[in-house]
Amino acid sequence: MRRLNGKMKRASKHLIWGIVLIIIIAALIPAYFKFLKPPVNTDNSAVKNIVVSVSYKDGTKKDFEISTTKSNLADALLEKGLVTSEDMADGFISSVDGITAETAKEEWWKITKNGEDLMTGAKDTPINDGDRFELIFSVGFY
Repeated sequence: MRRLNGKMKRASKHLIWGIVLIIIIAALIPAYFKFLKPPVNTDNSAVKNIVVSVSYKDGTKKDFEISTTKSNLADALLEKGLVTSEDMADGFISSVDGITAETAKEEWWKITKNGEDLMTGAKDTPINDGDRFELIFSVGFY
């Protein structure tokens, strides 16, 4: 009889541990969806994380990390506040982070993506998660 009683105690302990384990797993599932799953916008467009490195006229650089659901660079820069719509009125970026390039002095903002020169403007440049852009204050037209 003692032997049977000991087996029942062990079985009860295993059952209790199993229930505790199920409760822990059930508690962790919502945490996964809240913290580890990539965020999705209500229109099902995934959030993209990009870095925009600005090289200023004085040679200093500053990196800006941007998380956005926008599809192109211009909209992401507008959303971050690095440019205004007036800064891109003619399709070219004329001012970044408050620094204006003066066309009369042949100043302009060059755009690179992952180290490669772009042949498109910011409005026509699609963005993908992990992209790295550089906005370089430049002097002298080609």
